[in-house]
Amino acid sequence: LTAADTPATNTFRLAQVSTEIEETGNTSKNKLAVVENTGKSPVYVRAKVLISSGDASVKEDMFQFTYGSDWEKGEDSFYYYKQVLPGVGEDGKILETTPLFTGIEVDGNVPSTAVFSVDVYQESVLAPGGESYTLERAQAAFRAKG
Repeated sequence: LTAADTPATNTFRLAQVSTEIEETGNTSKNKLAVVENTGKSPVYVRAKVLISSGDASVKEDMFQFTYGSDWEKGEDSFYYYKQVLPGVGEDGKILETTPLFTGIEVDGNVPSTAVFSVDVYQESVLAPGGESYTLERAQAAFRAKG
């Protein structure tokens, strides 16, 4: 008896997770921030807004943000984008979230001479193929990432 076998070729492609913040507007009152998925893999996205200032009289609670309806607040102070953000397609088109916030109200107690920054911090993690967004799935993916 004789037997012959041909080698099997398995091709694997690693996930490519890469996201960036794109900001428009030149002052804190008209700033908009979106997250672009520049990688090829679908991702969950979360973000938060931070106020930084060298002025001790400026506090984060002096700013009220109108968050976009496509974002959902988690218990961990992050806002989660309520969709899986697809990766760059074959056509090279980069997809982005809707704006994290659509308006900023500044408390009247902020001194007119105060200098402050509105900073957006974002993170992304691979979204399992074929899964739709739920807050629980997204948070579990970020917890697994560590």
